[in-house]
Amino acid sequence: MNRILSTASAALVASAALLTGCTQDGPYRADDSELNVTGRLDVQDVEEFAKELAEALIASGALQKEDGPARVVIDTYKNSTDQPGIDRDRVLFPLLATLNNSGIARGYLGTTVAGEGLVTVDAAQEERAFDGESLERRYDYALAVKLFQQRGDTRRITQTSYIIQFQVVDVEEGFPVWQDQRTITKQDRRRRVGL
Repeated sequence: MNRILSTASAALVASAALLTGCTQDGPYRADDSELNVTGRLDVQDVEEFAKELAEALIASGALQKEDGPARVVIDTYKNSTDQPGIDRDRVLFPLLATLNNSGIARGYLGTTVAGEGLVTVDAAQEERAFDGESLERRYDYALAVKLFQQRGDTRRITQTSYIIQFQVVDVEEGFPVWQDQRTITKQDRRRRVGL
């Protein structure tokens, strides 16, 4: 009887420990050491970095204008990674939302970036909105977004760093006023075949 009681109490203690160990407050992002990392880029990482970079741009003060919100056109989006399927809209939406919700800037998609998906302004609406201003005067800043990768191989591990870069250029002066980047590194371990 004592043996059954001690086994039952041990099982109860073990299950209580498991249950309390699994609870936590709010969302949780695992530390890289806790993850089984693969060599592929996760689009959520790129979304998060786009938002972080937009917040850093706003916090930098580079977009301050005395006559209202700065007008920022995203005129370049280039994905040079080996993952061409990264959805452009999932990268640009957090960026546009952060700019537009800040009150400091208004984000627009340039004609070279615009396509299906995100809401864009057609040419006639753009003409009315900017009241015949020349193209150089329509926007205060042009923002380029670039994704690329660097890869390194050893015998059993492939390490790939994915980089997202932002560069903001003052349209009137033609000089960069702000630039930053974020890097995420992924590893892919090759399995040995054979005995």
